[in-house]
Amino acid sequence: MRGVFAFPAVSEGKTMGVLTFEARDAREPDERLLQSARVVGGQLGQFLRGKQAEESLRESEARFRSLTQMSSDFFWETDPEHRVASVQHGPGYVPTEPRVLGKARWEIASVSPDEAGWAAHRARMDQHLPFRDFEFGRPLPDGTRYLAISGEPRFAADGRFLGYRGVGRDVTEVSIARERIATLAYSDPLTGLANRTSLGPSLEQAVQRSRRRGSKLAVLFIDLDGFKPINDLHGHHAGDALLVEVAERLRAHLRASDLVARLGGDEFLVVLEEVADLAPVETVAKKLLGEMHRPFALPAATAMCTASIGISVFPDDAADATALMKHADSAMYAAKQAGKDCLAFYTAAPAANETGQADSSAA
Repeated sequence: MRGVFAFPAVSEGKTMGVLTFEARDAREPDERLLQSARVVGGQLGQFLRGKQAEESLRESEARFRSLTQMSSDFFWETDPEHRVASVQHGPGYVPTEPRVLGKARWEIASVSPDEAGWAAHRARMDQHLPFRDFEFGRPLPDGTRYLAISGEPRFAADGRFLGYRGVGRDVTEVSIARERIATLAYSDPLTGLANRTSLGPSLEQAVQRSRRRGSKLAVLFIDLDGFKPINDLHGHHAGDALLVEVAERLRAHLRASDLVARLGGDEFLVVLEEVADLAPVETVAKKLLGEMHRPFALPAATAMCTASIGISVFPDDAADATALMKHADSAMYAAKQAGKDCLAFYTAAPAANETGQADSSAA
């Protein structure tokens, strides 16, 4: 018969393990042995709990490191003046940017630090508040890169602000895709001009500017003459090529600040701001009509196409964008009825805009 002595390793009332000792003879343990067992069991229990905590911490750190490496391209810290103090790049991310240490983010961005987005971001950092997914562009030799950063403030034990610590991601592809979607939504995909969706707000803003300045504004509604026969004879591919050429001719003979839009089909609209009188408007319209007289080189043929232009003026003919477009459209139909390949200013007289007779300003 052999003797066995066993006692638990305990920490904070929880059994962390059991120790056993064997002896040749079996005998009752004395009080001294029992007290020693309790002391050793308590110390061993604390040791085992500490080892479990260390292992749990290692697993947690490994899990956190894995997750952050998968979700972030780089880690960064700043000093109390918001200057970049360190940057550590994650695996698989090869930075192409020049050194940024010692500089604030707004000193290396591709936009003015006074823009609204940066102003709000700097105000938040000055208040030592956390932020998430702040996006900005970096001009680099291979093009602008777009980054999204998130950060949290760091404080010392005495409450002193030490700077920020955070993560960042390269979101260039996402940003470019977002811009492309916005372009498709507000631009004509064929000609690249503004489309009907973006025209309304842009024209309304132009009206508001003219109202503040006390100046005039002219809307030119342009409709091609004879486009459908060209489209039917040579095909839609040739028709599209002609529309693209029309857009290029309009853009080339107008100021960069002038709004040019394609309303759909063979209809275009031009907005001329800061108009003092009607003479310059008529001059521009005649120049555009003349541009339409030049032959259009299509993929498999050469075609001729003219245009009819209707003109309405703010504030003479209308007080808002919707009425201006409506009246310019009405004047365009008057030009059509007058024989096409001409221009007509809007007039409220029914004979000029309802019965198809151009007014005395038609040319």
